[in-house]
Amino acid sequence: MSPRNEASAAADHPVHHSQIEANGASFHVVEQGRGPVVLFLHGFPDTVETWRSQMQVVAENGYRAVALDMRGFGDSYSPDDPALIAEP
Repeated sequence: MSPRNEASAAADHPVHHSQIEANGASFHVVEQGRGPVVLFLHGFPDTVETWRSQMQVVAENGYRAVALDMRGFGDSYSPDDPALIAEP
């Protein structure tokens, strides 16, 4: 996609960032598009940015793309005890 087309597509499907609370922890969530939800979960050691291109395509095709920074990554909660970031 050319830069001009990317800008147009992004304007049609703006990206929304928010923080949600779950079990006393804050998580960074990114949403784009409308329709049935497609949930993107990143692995170690990535962030929501991993899914940026895929989320755009999903939004362009009538879905609501949702991704979050997992615990300990990006703008999400990071516990003081590193053992809590990756539980067995």
